[in-house]
Amino acid sequence: MTKMDEKGVQKLLENHLHLKEYIDSIKQKIDMPVFYSKLPMELKDEEYPNIIYPTKGSVFVHIYRTKDMEEIEYHVIEPMLKDKEKEKRDQILKLIVKKAPEKKSVVTDEELKEVLKELIDEIVIVDEKANTRMTKKGFLGKLRDSDKVRVTPSEKNNIEYDIIKTIIGGGPIECFMRDPYLEDIHIVTGENIHLIHKIFDMIKTNVVIDKEYSPIFS
Repeated sequence: MTKMDEKGVQKLLENHLHLKEYIDSIKQKIDMPVFYSKLPMELKDEEYPNIIYPTKGSVFVHIYRTKDMEEIEYHVIEPMLKDKEKEKRDQILKLIVKKAPEKKSVVTDEELKEVLKELIDEIVIVDEKANTRMTKKGFLGKLRDSDKVRVTPSEKNNIEYDIIKTIIGGGPIECFMRDPYLEDIHIVTGENIHLIHKIFDMIKTNVVIDKEYSPIFS
């Protein structure tokens, strides 16, 4: 069965805060998408699809078209760092540079990925109340002087994804590289990226790459 049941969808939303936030943001303009674990070819015939499917890791894809849209669109749902998460990421990166010489030499990207994950695990303290604790006077300053960074489970997931995609992944096109249903990527700087999808053929995405290769979501 390729459609996900309600229990499976709820588990995804609980485990991926960015996915839940996305669903909350679209509920006023579109019905709840149908979640698929695997896409059936029959979807190709749908004039107004409204589906979400997972790719590798924390990246999801929302393919939909409403009656006021000229064409079907492909929207990436991936972890995007908020300002506080960017501060924590930068501190984690500084500590990675400091601790990296202690690790064994690596040759392949996969080995580097494993070392990065290992370093992140050593550096962060996962705490559900991390953001609450950060508001206490003086706590942030003390934390930055240490070799640990306190993060929530969601922040850890988001920061790890950001670091890996930037250092050894595809940067702004990492989200597409994780999708097994893609055959080709068409990039024109300053315009929405288009894809060749195995089921939906040529499709426009919500990702734009500027001259500095920084992802912008429209």
